[in-house]
Amino acid sequence: MLPKKPFPRVLLALAATAALSALLPACKPADQDAPQISVRRALPEFVLLGDSLPEAVLEVVDNRDCDLTPALVQEGSVDTKRYGDYRVDFRVSDDAGNESSVGFDVRVGMEKESYYAVNYSAIDTCTSGIFSYQAGIQDCTCPENRVLLFNLGNFGPGSYVNLFLEGDYGHELLVDRSTATLDWSGTGMAVPSGDTLYLQWSVNNGAITESCRTQLIRR
Repeated sequence: MLPKKPFPRVLLALAATAALSALLPACKPADQDAPQISVRRALPEFVLLGDSLPEAVLEVVDNRDCDLTPALVQEGSVDTKRYGDYRVDFRVSDDAGNESSVGFDVRVGMEKESYYAVNYSAIDTCTSGIFSYQAGIQDCTCPENRVLLFNLGNFGPGSYVNLFLEGDYGHELLVDRSTATLDWSGTGMAVPSGDTLYLQWSVNNGAITESCRTQLIRR
C-alpha cells in the first residue's frame, strides 16, 4: 500500500501560519513613547570657585527597551576653576528614535576673598601715557560687599578706592570714591580665573580729568 500524502489543506494552514507570524511585528503599534528620565540628584545651581562638583544621578526607563540609563549622553561640562555660567544637558534615545533630555544650569561663583592679594602688577593706559606700578587689594570692613584697591593710578599706598562687588558672583566691579581733592569713578570686571582685573576709570581733581584703563594681574 502506498504511503499517504499530507492533505493539501494541512500544507495551506502551515503556510498561512508562517505568513501571519511574519506580519505580526508590522501589525504592532509604533513606539511613540519617549524614555522617561528620573532625576535622583540634580547638579547644583551654584558652586564656589575651586570646589568639586557633585555628579548628577539619573535613571532612564523605556516602555520597550527597559533600562536605558547606560545610554545617557552628556553634553556640556562645568569648569569649577573658572567662574561663570554653564549648561549641562543629558540626552537619551530608544530604538525607535524617541528622545528625552534634561538640563541643568550651574553657576560657578567667586567669594569676595578670592580678590585679596597684596601684590598686583598694574599697567595703566591713560590719556597722559602708559604707567606700570604695584597695587593691592584688601578687605573692607564695610556693610556692603566690597574690597579696597590701594595705589590705583600710583597715587601712593595711602590712596585707595572702593571696589563694590556687584552681580551674582562678584565679577562686576564698581569704582566709587571721593576724597577732599579727588573724585574716582569707573567700572571693571575680573577675567574668569579671578587673577586679572580690568578697570575703566577716571579721576578728577576739579581742574583736570585723567581717564585710564588698568590691567591688574595678581602676583
